[in-house]
Amino acid sequence: MEQTPSRAAQSGGKETPDPPGVSSEGPPRGPQPAPATTIPMGAEVCGADGGRLGRVAAVWPAYVLVETAPGSSADYWVPVDAIAGYEGDVSALTVAHGEVVKRGWTERPPGGSEQPR
Repeated sequence: MEQTPSRAAQSGGKETPDPPGVSSEGPPRGPQPAPATTIPMGAEVCGADGGRLGRVAAVWPAYVLVETAPGSSADYWVPVDAIAGYEGDVSALTVAHGEVVKRGWTERPPGGSEQPR
């Protein structure tokens, strides 16, 4: 049975670290990229500072509707490029909770022919 040389043997006897983002221990851990098509309905959405915004109520190709409470009129229209990633049933944003209001995400974006998924 033929054996593959170890990493240390391949690098002249010195153990070399894995390149950034690559692990010999399996897939990367932590939040994963969150394309809009993979964000589950009902997922909790938090700002980069951990502040809770609400839950995903609808997903469009360009943005996600985050409902602060069932039936509330204080919803957030979050652009998908502001979603840093997700883990479990929580989506994390690239901005802090307080920044969401400052960016005007409380107003529905100008409509096109987009349909929610």
